[in-house]
This record gives sequence, C-alpha cells and structure tokens, in this order.
Amino acid sequence: MNISGIGQLNNSEFDYLKEIRGQIEQLKLQLASGKKATTYGKLGTERGIVINFRQELSQITSYQSSIQVVDVRLRLMETNLKRISEMGIEGRGEIEPNSFLLQENGKVHAQVSSEMMMKEMIGLLNGDVAGRQMFSGQSVHTKPVVSFDEMILGANGKAGLKTVTDERLVADLGPVNTAPLPTSMGRLTASAAGASTVTISRGYPPSHEFGMRIKSISEGLSNATLTQNGTAGDYDDFSIAFTGQPTANEGITVAFELPDGSTATTQLSATANSPPGKYKFTIGGTPTQTADNFRTALIDEIGSFTKQELPAASNVRAATDFFTTANGTAPKRVTGGADPNATSLIDGTTANTVSWYAGDNGTTVSSRNTAQGRVDSAINVNYGVRANEKPFSKQLAMFGALTIQSFTNTDDEKDRYFELANRVREGLFKEIGDPNIDSIRTELSVAHKAANNAKIRHTQTFGMLEGLRDGIEGVVLEEVAISLLTLQTRLQASFLATARINELSLANFL
Repeated sequence: MNISGIGQLNNSEFDYLKEIRGQIEQLKLQLASGKKATTYGKLGTERGIVINFRQELSQITSYQSSIQVVDVRLRLMETNLKRISEMGIEGRGEIEPNSFLLQENGKVHAQVSSEMMMKEMIGLLNGDVAGRQMFSGQSVHTKPVVSFDEMILGANGKAGLKTVTDERLVADLGPVNTAPLPTSMGRLTASAAGASTVTISRGYPPSHEFGMRIKSISEGLSNATLTQNGTAGDYDDFSIAFTGQPTANEGITVAFELPDGSTATTQLSATANSPPGKYKFTIGGTPTQTADNFRTALIDEIGSFTKQELPAASNVRAATDFFTTANGTAPKRVTGGADPNATSLIDGTTANTVSWYAGDNGTTVSSRNTAQGRVDSAINVNYGVRANEKPFSKQLAMFGALTIQSFTNTDDEKDRYFELANRVREGLFKEIGDPNIDSIRTELSVAHKAANNAKIRHTQTFGMLEGLRDGIEGVVLEEVAISLLTLQTRLQASFLATARINELSLANFL
C-alpha cells in the first residue's frame, strides 16, 4: 500500500516556502535601500505621483544652482560697486581748489590721488568671477575697460584722452587775436578800433561747436544803444553804439556760456580815471575814444576767461565727450584735429581713436538685461552692468580731466587749476534724479533680494516634497526589520516542520 505525501515535499508546501523566501529578499532590499521598491512599476498607482515629485525636486535643484551662481556674482559686484562709489566721495574730499602746491611733475596732490583712483576704478570694472566679466554686458569674456596708459596716451596710432582734450582746447581757444592784446578770444571776434560802435561776434558760422557763446547782455549806459542778433541765450553777436558819453559808474554786464555749459560773466563800468583799473573802462574825450576803451577792457576780460575758465571747461567737456559711449555711441573728437578754426565734432573711429570701453555696447538690450538668472518658474533676475553706463563714464571723465593736466607756478595757472578743480569736484557730486553708482547698487540689491526670497521658498518646498516622496517611496526601517525577523522565524519553523514530516516512513508510521 502506497502512502502519498509522506517522505516528499508537495507543491503547496514548496510554493509557500518560496513565497516566504521572496518576501524575505524584498525586505532585505528595503532594509538596505530604504525604499519600498527598486522600480516605479512596483509602486503601483502611486508611481505617477512619485514621478511628478521627482521632476519638481529636480527643477528646484536647478533653480537653487542658478541662485547660487547669481548670489556669488552679485556679492562680488556689490563689493566692487561699493568701492567705486566710495572713490567718488574720496575724490571730492581730496580736491581742494585753493590748495595749489605743485610737485616736481607739475601736478598737485589731488591730481596724483585722482590718477591712483582712476587706475583702481579700471581694475574694479575689469573684475571677473571665474573668468566671467561682471561689467561687460553680454560680452562676458571680454575685459570691458582698456588699460590706464592706453586710455590716456593712446596706443597703436590711436588717440587717447590727452590728444582728444588738447585738440578740443585748440578749437575752443580759436585763433590768437593780435590787437589790442595778444590773446585768444574763445572763437569770439571784436570789431576794429576807431569807430563809436563795438561789436562782439561768434564768427562764422555762429552755430559752430566751440569756444564761448554769447548768453546774455544787459546795459545801463547813457547815450548808448544795444543791438543783439540771433537767438536769446545764444546770440550770434551784439553791438554797443556810443552816441554820446556815459556817466561814471554806469555799466554793462555780459555773460558767456562755456563749452561745459557753465557761465563766465563780466561786468564793466565807466570811470573817469585813466588807467581805469580792473572791471572798468575810461570815458574818453569822444564817443569813439570811449568805444575804443570799452573794447579794450572787454577784450582783456575775455582774454582772462580764455586763460582760466575756458581751458577748464574745455577739458571737462572733452573728457565727457570721450567717455560718453553708452548705447553704441563712439568717443567724440574735433573734426580735423587740432584746428583753431574747427566747426564740428566727429565720432572717433576704432582706427584713429581709443575706444576705452570694449564690452557689449548694444542698443536693443538694456544693461540690466544683459545678464539674467532663472530663480523660479516665473522669475528671472536681471543683474547685468556695462562699464560705460553714465555713472561710471562720468566719474572716469572727472578723474581723467583732472589727472592729465599739468601746471606752472603763475597766477593764471593757479586760477586755471582753481576753475578745473571746482568743476571736477562738482562733477563728482551725485545729481538729484541723475543715475549714479548707488542707484545701480539699489537695482542689483533688488535682484539679489528676489533671488534670496526664491531660495527660501525653494528650500521650504523642497523639504515638503521630499517628505511626501519619501512617504510613498520610503519605508520605516524598524518596521521592515521586525517584519524580516518575523518572516525568518516563520520560515525556520516551516522548514523544521517540513523536515519532521519528511522523516516519516512506512515503518515509522506502522
């Protein structure tokens, strides 16, 4: 008689043991990886949710990486901009117009300081982060500013600031007047002596670019007629016709506009004294003699302007034109070079004039938009800067105008320095409503804050999503360990029971 099922393992028992063994292996994987499954398919209906969570976490990681790059760049940019802003303040403090103590090189202390700060400013504007230029707009691999020596002295046949400034001064001073005084008149001309009418004119064409413009004339002279031709505030000429003799202390005031937009004013009054003294003209024996005396006194005053105020104004204007290159503009210089009869400015070409700014100078993209960082799904922070923006170019122009000049120890030269120093000092002040370096810093700080706010949001969102993902994907290791021990115990018990059964034989059974 056969007894089936005794002495061999039936299929149901084998499947049961195999199932337990499979569960144990799965629990071992979960214990080692901390995950419920090694594939999304084994997560069942929740796999779609996990995939979405992972995509969002990956996107946040990408944003966080972008924010980190933006943060580093903005921190370094702020450091450089802060120092550049401080130099403007320091530069004003160094300039004392009434301090005229010349050094061996014909410069005063303020000029030496300006040169040092200009060189430092060039270095800061050429700052980079890991080879990426911070102040070059979209041209991130191009240094935005040329060297100090090239900027000032030129290179490779190209004119630098010194040459451009010298050319401008020649054009602003104009031809030298020989009579009655050997002086330049700032492109003005005076009628000949020997007539009772004195005429001061801007020459031809009166709309030319250079020299002094006739801004206003007011007179309170007896027996004199004033005639003005041209546009108010920018007259082509004016004439004073002496029909008789003026009374002592009666006078005339003439205001001239200088190349930088400032005003030089002289007031001459009649006197019976001869010589008349400063700001006076002698009443002659006839109206013609009085006219000649007035003409000589006025030419003398204009001559003092061309030694002091005009050169200073010309230097500042030339430096401003040289450094103003934003929005694709080229440095300006005199048409025809050092020509006392020049009438216009021309764009300096890359072949004959130094382009001090070598970075991106496009017109279609604003400076801030030349560098962007994606910090959120709907937020780009813009933090581009071009070194030729007005706040930088203006400060460089002021430092440059002061730095390149040299002086001699005379009264006229002292007064010329006084005029130049005052203009540079004023130019370094922040004008209300005008873009300045601190306003650029403010714009960048807004971008920095937006990036930091996004970073905080991402950190919070990342933690929440990670927790939700782990709640679906992950396991509680303690629970897995307990389950594993339970199954191992059950498996051992099953093996033991099976072994006992397999020990049975017909002999033992009987």
